[in-house]
Amino acid sequence: MKIYERIFALVLVLAMSVLLCSCAATEGVNSAPMVEEAAVTAEPQPETEAQPVVEDIKLMYYTTELEGDLMAMVGERIELWAEPVSASEGLSVEWESSNEASLRLEEAGPNAVVAEVLSTEKSPVMLTVSCGDFKKVYPVYIKPDQNGRETVAPGDIRLMFYTTELSEFTLRVGETVQLYAEIDGVDDAQFEWKSSDESSLKIEHKTEDKRDACITAEKAVMGGVTLTISCGGIEEDFKVYIVE
Repeated sequence: MKIYERIFALVLVLAMSVLLCSCAATEGVNSAPMVEEAAVTAEPQPETEAQPVVEDIKLMYYTTELEGDLMAMVGERIELWAEPVSASEGLSVEWESSNEASLRLEEAGPNAVVAEVLSTEKSPVMLTVSCGDFKKVYPVYIKPDQNGRETVAPGDIRLMFYTTELSEFTLRVGETVQLYAEIDGVDDAQFEWKSSDESSLKIEHKTEDKRDACITAEKAVMGGVTLTISCGGIEEDFKVYIVE
């Protein structure tokens, strides 16, 4: 082979090598953005929010925890509140009575209710307190009041000292007690209070509807004094005994 033919063959080999390297480099550059684009378009998966775990619910009456079966008397109004046992704070509870005609629940604030005991019918009534998926059920056994009354009829006037219903009570001379009246089935109730002996039993009101009254024993009287409360044509008498 002549010398110039050898030189031509060598140049051709070098040109082919340069061309192959250039194609490989171009392919590498073009493939890089595809990987980067795939990484950019991948959407992050949403994080699952952890649900609060409730281990228990404490049913409270003032500072006392109530456990097991509960006892109540017709005419009582019992204020209860619930405390979820959980690492999470600020959890709210829900209340349910299996028979509102016998045990009626009224909201009284955050996680608190007033349980109004109306009848012995279908006793025990199931009181359910729940928080999220956790539920706790308390059987409430209802018994007649001290006068044997098994139900509070609509329209009955009740004389209350805090959550206790009174039919009669005793005061010492000079003692003052604040009471309030309740009635079912009457909207915007207006009450009237009357003492059978105003010189022995004094009545003062703090509200315009006269729902509340301060009762003061002025002097002792034989046989006691009759306190009469009326509302909308309905009238109830309560006995007040005054002692030295």
